[in-house]
Amino acid sequence: MKIELEIPDDPVIAEGITIPFTASWLHGASADGLRAEVESSYTGINPTYDNYKSFSFNDPARRINATSQNIFKGKLDTRGKTSLNVKVGEDFLPPGKVRMRLKSKVYEPSGEYSEDNLSVVADPYTHYVGIKSPEFRWGYNYLPNEGDQSLSIVSVDHKGNPVSGRKINIGVYEAEWQWWYSRSNSNIYRYDASDHLGAVEKKTLTTDSRGMISWRPESLDNYRYLVRACDEDSGHCTGILLYTSYYSDQTNEGGAKILSLTSDKESYTVGDNMKIQVPSNESSEIYLTIEGGSGILEELWVKGA
Repeated sequence: MKIELEIPDDPVIAEGITIPFTASWLHGASADGLRAEVESSYTGINPTYDNYKSFSFNDPARRINATSQNIFKGKLDTRGKTSLNVKVGEDFLPPGKVRMRLKSKVYEPSGEYSEDNLSVVADPYTHYVGIKSPEFRWGYNYLPNEGDQSLSIVSVDHKGNPVSGRKINIGVYEAEWQWWYSRSNSNIYRYDASDHLGAVEKKTLTTDSRGMISWRPESLDNYRYLVRACDEDSGHCTGILLYTSYYSDQTNEGGAKILSLTSDKESYTVGDNMKIQVPSNESSEIYLTIEGGSGILEELWVKGA
């Protein structure tokens, strides 16, 4: 059995799409009146755009449940055809773009069936928000609590074109989650509302002629923050975790800070010894991990000096 689905280019499932479905026997005859089923499922994809590679378009406060949904179950017409209507509800709020998987089955009169699996990248939002923070030299998002550096926010359509005049709601949260306690971001998921319940600071701004917003929060202290920005109309949100201070042996106040590390060489080869200096004091303990792409390779506690 041959199964064909005509999926449009750049499908925007937020607006709803219609997919023509056709089944035929391998010798060419139509699958007249045969029973068919189609299931859809989604997994999250981090949106990226060539003109905004340094921006994050993914929301760390949302996640997607990879459950399947039946979008068609019935008989094909005399030509072996039907139409699939795909549209997500208002409560479907993934972190970014999605990979849509369609699993199709067409049953022969004997009960045997033919199966087809197809996957495409789809847009659950018409517009996306991206955010960028200044970075510390080690690559962390770092916005000093003193100075005039700002966050950059951009609004784009689903193809990555900047859009002016979009209202963006912004929320700033004190991020209680610490990665050495839990690497799953589990506590961040409670910040998933677009009305920013629990935020220490809120702001609504409009993108300029370039689709951009430059903004600096007023409530920054020596802490670690989650900053989320949401498009009022499309429902998409983005977010980043950032630090506002870094640790030195002259400043030892409370709050989360970036450790300013120094190494004895700029690069190393296999077998080299590394000498890393970490700012600390005699009463401190340093939790050190060596990590690779698959996870933590080694971990140990070191007394400060």
